[in-house]
Amino acid sequence: MKLQEVLNQKEGSMWEFKSARIEAKDLAKTLIAFANTDGGTIAIGIEKDKTISGIRAQQENINLLLQASINFIEPPIKLKTEYIGCLNKDNEDDRLLLLEVNPSDRVHCNTRKETFIRVGDQTRKIGLEQILELAYDRGQANYEYQSAKGSSLSDIDYRLFNKYKEKLGLESKAEEVLLARELAIGRRDKLSLTLGGVLLFAKKPTRWLPKASIRFLKYEGTEEKYGDEMNLIKDVLIADLPLPKLLDETFRIVNSQLKEFSKPGKDGKFKTIPEYPEFAWQEAIVNAVAHRSYSITGSNIFVKMLSNRLEVISPGGLPGNIKKENILSSQFSRNPRIARVLAELDYIKEMGEGLNRMFREMKEAGLSEPDIITEANQVILILKNIKCKKEIYHKEEIEEYSLNKRQREVLEYIKTEGNITNREYRRLFNVHRDTAHSDLSTLCKIGVLDRIGEGRAVRYILKSDDSDN
Repeated sequence: MKLQEVLNQKEGSMWEFKSARIEAKDLAKTLIAFANTDGGTIAIGIEKDKTISGIRAQQENINLLLQASINFIEPPIKLKTEYIGCLNKDNEDDRLLLLEVNPSDRVHCNTRKETFIRVGDQTRKIGLEQILELAYDRGQANYEYQSAKGSSLSDIDYRLFNKYKEKLGLESKAEEVLLARELAIGRRDKLSLTLGGVLLFAKKPTRWLPKASIRFLKYEGTEEKYGDEMNLIKDVLIADLPLPKLLDETFRIVNSQLKEFSKPGKDGKFKTIPEYPEFAWQEAIVNAVAHRSYSITGSNIFVKMLSNRLEVISPGGLPGNIKKENILSSQFSRNPRIARVLAELDYIKEMGEGLNRMFREMKEAGLSEPDIITEANQVILILKNIKCKKEIYHKEEIEEYSLNKRQREVLEYIKTEGNITNREYRRLFNVHRDTAHSDLSTLCKIGVLDRIGEGRAVRYILKSDDSDN
């Protein structure tokens, strides 16, 4: 890896910068956290503010740090080391030391029997219950590391794999990169890909995992109906693609089916907003791909689009110490090797922080928080596209009828006041009864307003979700 590529990294779930003065027992905590979570890299010789202090002046301590994985960790962790030449802050020739840790199939602790995991850019100590759950799921995490029988390097999509190498600045041979990322096993002259390796980079992963695919279903209305009332209007199976391409194609298909809405601003003008924040719906799909249980070989990931929500259904229950109650504050990857590569390719934008950002962006968009339904063999994540049409309206409907200024302003008025009568409309805009009736009737016709009551009790309210069916 080149120096600039190291400096471009940000501390997070898989990167940490350490001074060469750090004590070996403290370094061990971060090594343990990386091994117990998704793996990671520690750059020694860089201060927290990215100042390059180097390691030359601390060579005696560096020797102790290199032994930290043996002297302070049980069981010991295997490290990959790399030295990178640099100029330190005093403009002197120096070096950095990179320590790369792969996710482990075992649970590691320090000599005081303390166990740590990585959550975002924090190293966190966990308790006995979490340790037991971690140990259980470490056995499941081994599935992606099993050999894909009959596979070889000839099965790799080298165009995709070379893009991966180029993005990371890796100049090593393919077999060396795959072995380092634990995506291949065996002797160098007779390597086979792991199941994680074929999922990420094989030209046709379904040869080994037939259901490593995504099925997109779109329904008309807010319910799934069958038989004579069947309302399925689109059914696409996205398959026979390595995970990065599978995600790209799924993004393309889902995006083509999403709507744009217009929302009245405080100035009375409408602004265009997406049906869901892009990060939110993409994160829901990436999360399913990265963390589904691939050992459940008979199930696809499902993405279901209905008029009022988007559902992403992932095979396998919540992994490790993750529960619905702590899902925003804890981190565990069922497939840590897959998750790491997807993070390196920027599909996972913020390891350990994606769900938090999803919840935040939905809230900022004025939408309901995502719903997470956990079952023994699947997790369902639901994004609701609108709380109520009291606030958001279809852009194409608005543009088709070319609403006048009064009609645009009355939407904001009703959103605040709750309803309006013909008399109130005339007084508000100083127009004739017939003009008020025409304006309000048009808003009812395009599905923005509902007319309720009879005679003098007639009022106009903003159309709610319940009025759709």
